[in-house]
Amino acid sequence: MPYSVELPDDLFAKLQKHAVPFIDTPVTVIERAVRALEQGDEEPSTGALAVVGNDAPRSFNPAAPPSLTHTKPRSAKVDGIALPYSDAYWNSIWFAVIRRAAARGVSTEDLLDLITTNRQAGRRLDNGFTYIDEAGLSVQGQDANGAWRQTYVIASATGIAVEVVFAWQNNPKAAMPNVVGSFYVEGTGQ
Repeated sequence: MPYSVELPDDLFAKLQKHAVPFIDTPVTVIERAVRALEQGDEEPSTGALAVVGNDAPRSFNPAAPPSLTHTKPRSAKVDGIALPYSDAYWNSIWFAVIRRAAARGVSTEDLLDLITTNRQAGRRLDNGFTYIDEAGLSVQGQDANGAWRQTYVIASATGIAVEVVFAWQNNPKAAMPNVVGSFYVEGTGQ
């Protein structure tokens, strides 16, 4: 028997932040959150906090990440292909996912629908925009949190596997100073 639940506005707004536009419903977002809780995605993979230099990063739920302010990716793979260390930045990972989605045949229009930040079809290079030739669109760079959110939405909607290992800086304003973390978005292997 289905149940009806009344969600407060602030909780509904939080659900919307994790929803893939035109795909998710409140129920699918709640199901994904419960699945992540059941799988223990927010528990340390080694049973203790990983610190910088430790081989075992702490695994985080990619759909509900902690604050990524003051983090730096250490390594990233998009569909099993490692990005060069020089491209280990949150925006570069996002751009690589857009390129991979375009290579899989996702149209410019569909990508523009998935991207919720400033974007446009065609070339634009002012005001922090980057043109992604393979996708035929331009996007405005984001901070770490915004770039990861966009990466996750596109990767999960298009079935692109993404693996990222990152570290928080030794900064009291960081969510977890000196902790190494990781995200994994499962792909469909197309």
